[in-house]
Amino acid sequence: MKKIILVIFLIALSGCGDHEVGTTYFGGQIINPKSDEVILFKNDVPVDTAKLDTNNRFLFTFDNLPSGLYSFRIQPEYQSVILEKGDSLLLRLNTYDFDESLVYSGKGAKKNNILVTHFLQDEKEKDLILWHYMELNPKEFKAKIDSLHKLKVAYLDQCSQTRKMSDLAKQLLLDNINYTLYRYTEIYPYFHHKYHAKVDFDQLDSNFYSYRKNLDFNNKELSYFPPFEKFMKLYSAGESYKHTAEEQPDLNAIEILQSFEYHKYRLKLFDSVVQTKETRDNLFRTAAYMFFLDEKRNAQMDEEYFALFKKYSPNNIYFSEIQEVYANLQHLKKGNRLQNVKFIDATGNLVGIADTNNEKLTVYYFWALNQENHFRNIIQRIHLLEKNFPKVHFVGVNNDLPQTEWIKTVKLYKLDLDNQYRIENFDSVSRKLIINKMNKAIITNMDGTIIDAFADIYDTNLETILSSYRGKLMAQNISAKVK
Repeated sequence: MKKIILVIFLIALSGCGDHEVGTTYFGGQIINPKSDEVILFKNDVPVDTAKLDTNNRFLFTFDNLPSGLYSFRIQPEYQSVILEKGDSLLLRLNTYDFDESLVYSGKGAKKNNILVTHFLQDEKEKDLILWHYMELNPKEFKAKIDSLHKLKVAYLDQCSQTRKMSDLAKQLLLDNINYTLYRYTEIYPYFHHKYHAKVDFDQLDSNFYSYRKNLDFNNKELSYFPPFEKFMKLYSAGESYKHTAEEQPDLNAIEILQSFEYHKYRLKLFDSVVQTKETRDNLFRTAAYMFFLDEKRNAQMDEEYFALFKKYSPNNIYFSEIQEVYANLQHLKKGNRLQNVKFIDATGNLVGIADTNNEKLTVYYFWALNQENHFRNIIQRIHLLEKNFPKVHFVGVNNDLPQTEWIKTVKLYKLDLDNQYRIENFDSVSRKLIINKMNKAIITNMDGTIIDAFADIYDTNLETILSSYRGKLMAQNISAKVK
């Protein structure tokens, strides 16, 4: 362990290090880690795992690591990193402020600090673009985006001249600028239509999408690069929106996004413009998730969509994953019973979800202590709902605490332990129950059958459902007394 710390210290002092050209070092220190390991990925495949030492430091050493784009993950966060042969790259970050605190030093630091800077700039520019630029007419909007692009490219050129940068690194940073910025142009017609006025596609300037000719949709290196993934998601959304708007002109912006035609066209588009298998597999997977996890979709079209997914993306490496999502959605339809996932109660015993219903109208909600604001808000919401619906059974499910800390937290916030459970294998349970957002609530009837598996704990519609079933229960009780 001391040897690892010493190596990192020497690398930090040397900047470039005294190692041979083919050796690549990547290490650093994680402040307030939420996991004891760092995983390095190439695309979606783990390359290696490094354990944190007693000082929360880690180190990867590679003799012949191919130069390119990678990502590292320290649960639950991840970030992209450019690694080239001969780099001696160190990072330092605080998980409480992950991206903002991330700083690199050593050989290879310049390109990666630029990458982080671009990411943080986009976070700051997002509101400006969405809520100010988007209200402009197409010509004015395009001028603003092109101006931003010019400034960013000029900064990159200046950086690459003041400190020598490889062609690979410069191209990856240019790709980052292109895909990050031009994704806004892709959604301009939808966003402008939703909040301002419908866009006449025939009146868009011929140069509105001129940047597309310089983009490579089949660059294998970018298959899992977040800016590329986001761009392709929005490019396909924009083109599918345009197609559906022309096919069904009476639909408003929201209705277009929820239409089956919109989702179907997205599959056709990916099939026509992307040939690289890694990229195709990932994009078709993304498209499938966007359809199946859209709670406003026409669920009657699930079977047809799944058939189209198999048609356009045969031998997709994520097929079993999408098939599982499809199957679990069928289990969660109204009138079915929840799959028998296991919770852990206050005594440490496993309890099947069917045994937590207590033959009452039941609402399941989910919380995590590491999302403190959400946790406090949801507890307030539950207390209000319990007051308004005293005969409804509210069941809380935690997904991030060990047994002792969970019990302590439940008692601290004056929650009823009899109505609280925890999940040890959240990944497995979340797949079966499709817990894709923390506001999710599941409502079951007294007999355990599903009323709504995709309710929102904050949605007034949830109260409407509870009021409706409360009325039915009162009517049943009156009828029973009369008899």
